[in-house]
Amino acid sequence: AGQDGSGDGYRVELADASVAPDRDFELSWSPVVHSQPAAVLFREATDAGEHVLLMFMPPQEQGTLRTSREVIFIIDTSGSMSGASIEQARAALLTGLKTLLPTDRFNLIQFNSTHDCLFDAPVAATADNIATARRYVMGLRAEGGTEMLPALTAAFAMPNSPEHLRQVLFITDGAVSNEAELMYVIRQGLGDARLFTVGIGSAPNG
Repeated sequence: AGQDGSGDGYRVELADASVAPDRDFELSWSPVVHSQPAAVLFREATDAGEHVLLMFMPPQEQGTLRTSREVIFIIDTSGSMSGASIEQARAALLTGLKTLLPTDRFNLIQFNSTHDCLFDAPVAATADNIATARRYVMGLRAEGGTEMLPALTAAFAMPNSPEHLRQVLFITDGAVSNEAELMYVIRQGLGDARLFTVGIGSAPNG
């Protein structure tokens, strides 16, 4: 293909003017983004109306920013999680534990009809504490009902460290029926923490 520069843009044309339209035309390019965000607006007028595409490109940071984390894993161990779901959840938790650094803190909460916390409060991600957590995860069994609210309330009530970024990871295979109540508790208790939800299977709702 050939290209002709015109001002701040380029016009791209096929080198062969006669090409059978029997495949997609694919143009790959990488934007150059510096320390400031950049926005590009594409606009085209057609017989069907005007089409607009806005691209917003975040800045490219130099180096890696690593904030010490305080991760609270919440895992659904209700009866519906039996079989492949609890195995997947165990694997996810073990993978999550591997990402922790010694400067991080963490805790584990399981819930079904009731909830249970591995530690009374988040603890340092030492080798001994992670080993204890791994044994706890391997011992998880699926039984009982699905009471999400007490587990979330327990997580939000745990003392947090101002030096750590709190992240709450919530894993369930159940649909949320009391949405308004849960959202109210989340708005009241989340604060500066980040909440990530993982839905297993087709039952969880948006």
